[in-house]
Amino acid sequence: MSAELVVNARHLSGDGPLWMLYEAAARGPGERLRLIVSDEPTAQAVLRALHGCGLTASLDPIGEEYHVLCHADRSARDALRAWLDAPADSR
Repeated sequence: MSAELVVNARHLSGDGPLWMLYEAAARGPGERLRLIVSDEPTAQAVLRALHGCGLTASLDPIGEEYHVLCHADRSARDALRAWLDAPADSR
């Protein structure tokens, strides 16, 4: 059984959920991260960003909220940080 970190990013949008995801991944020790967001557009934006980083992620809609699942190894953290540091118009 792998360790899972759960990150509550409800009511956040833009890069906010991704920064929370990065901060949680940097703290470890989870092998998987579950990011909880409030709406589908935010969940889809997070998925696009993670896929844009070359990361595998999936969406799990649960009731009225959305859970984005991804791995939290070091390469994932580094890729996410590089994406967040890039200018918004080049992503």
